Amino acid sequence: MTLKPCPQNIVSIRNVNKSYQRGAQTVPVLEDITFEICDGEFLALMGPSGSGKSTLLNILAGIDKADSGTVTIGGVDITALSETDLAQWRASTSGSSSSSTTSCPCSRLRERGAAAPAHGPLRRSGASTSRWPSLS
Repeated sequence: MTLKPCPQNIVSIRNVNKSYQRGAQTVPVLEDITFEICDGEFLALMGPSGSGKSTLLNILAGIDKADSGTVTIGGVDITALSETDLAQWRASTSGSSSSSTTSCPCSRLRERGAAAPAHGPLRRSGASTSRWPSLS
C-alpha cells in the first residue's frame, strides 16, 4: 500500500500487529497495519464484528499495547512510553466513549434526579418500555 503524502500527520501507525492468546492458540487480530491520519482529515473505521476495530481504537487510545510496530500521536511515540508516562499521556490527551449498551451516563441521571436501576441495559429514548428514564 502506498501512503499519500501528509503535510502534517496527527496519527501515524506503522506495521502494527496485535494478537490474543486463547488457551494454546494465538488469535491474530491486527496484522501489519500501516496508515496515517492527516491534520483535518476525517475517517470512518468500519468492519464486521470481531475484525479488530475496538482493538485498534484501544491501541490508539493507549489502553492496549500492540505486540509490535509503532503508534505516534501528535508527535509522541506512545509505543515507547512507560506505563506511568502512558497513563499521564492518556489523562492529558485522550478521551473515549464505550460502544457498550450497558454504559451508564450517570452524570446525566444525577442531573435529572434519577437513580439507575440495579439491572438492565440503557437504551436510546423510545427504544424500550423499560423503567429507565429518557436520556434525550
